[in-house]
Amino acid sequence: MIELAFGLFFVVFGLALVYNLALAAYYFVRAVFGALWDLVTWPFRGPEGVPSDPPTNYVPPHTSRPAPTWTPEPESRYTHDWATVSRRYKEDRGWRCEDCGVYCGGSKSDRRLLHVHHRDLDPQNNAPWNLDALCVVCHSERPGTGHRRLAGAITSDGRRWSVERLRRAQGR
Repeated sequence: MIELAFGLFFVVFGLALVYNLALAAYYFVRAVFGALWDLVTWPFRGPEGVPSDPPTNYVPPHTSRPAPTWTPEPESRYTHDWATVSRRYKEDRGWRCEDCGVYCGGSKSDRRLLHVHHRDLDPQNNAPWNLDALCVVCHSERPGTGHRRLAGAITSDGRRWSVERLRRAQGR
């Protein structure tokens, strides 16, 4: 009989222990995820931790969203005939850079190494006195908007080395 009492006591004690351990694990996980939730959502809370009003573009998930509106492409800074103007100017200059004299008219990939630069930095002004045919290296060294970005781009994609190869081959 005493063995039955001790057995029953240990079963009840064991169940209580398992219950308390499970409860402690539950509160621990709840505290950790609560802290993570507070960390993730803090930018969206108003003063004193009260959630702020939803943004004006908020659409509840149960409603349908309006159809997206079409927005036109931003207009180019260049004139509509820029491709024709620049090609003609390069042809008139014999596909040579006006600074270093490298010839860039060989293959199609070589022709891409020659740019047309606007001296006054106004892409709308296509007057011949305002244009220069420049290889990408000389173009990247000119002051103006976007030329610093061009300098990084031609180094990373290999165009700088292509121009250097052409210069060496042509003795320039």
